[in-house]
Amino acid sequence: MPVIGITGGIASGKSTVARLLISHLSASYRKEVKFFSADAYNHELLEKDPVVREEIIAYFGNKVVGENGRIDRTLLGQVVFAEISSRKALESILHPKIREEWITKSKQFRLGKQYFVAEIPLLYETQCDSYFDCIVVVEADTQVQLERLSLKRGLSLEMARQVIAAQLSSQEKMQRADILILNDHTEKLLHHQIELAARALLMRYA
Repeated sequence: MPVIGITGGIASGKSTVARLLISHLSASYRKEVKFFSADAYNHELLEKDPVVREEIIAYFGNKVVGENGRIDRTLLGQVVFAEISSRKALESILHPKIREEWITKSKQFRLGKQYFVAEIPLLYETQCDSYFDCIVVVEADTQVQLERLSLKRGLSLEMARQVIAAQLSSQEKMQRADILILNDHTEKLLHHQIELAARALLMRYA
């Protein structure tokens, strides 16, 4: 069955779209869906993988370690989005492990009857698009992204702009999408787009 990627700009609502799309496919159309979140697995690696912890501290030093002795994601984020070289270094530590995990799962579920949905924020940036049968891009207006990053994640506007600038442009991602969902309007409109996306997937992968 299909391997479906969900990607898009930061704070565009990818996780919300993934949750709603899976709900439509499973509840409304009785499709079994397996889900992988790159962000969730990223957090798991930072929390539980001792090799990852050692590699990060070896490169960044104790300035990214919190009082509890664990990697502090906020401190780490401040460092990596301030310098491109630091961001690339962190990606070189985390991305191979994340990629290996979701590729393994996609191969497993491709042979079965389940849909496999993987939410990968940097899907295009890491040249992963060839692994997917269909890519859903979620995008929102830049001002909406800035507000969400500032209000919900506590980032300064300067830091929020740096985070957005570090990713591929919205225009290029939208041009490369198989299915595009715009998430800066009303909840009702979002649900309507999700329903259309679910129908399109069912028509393509009945």
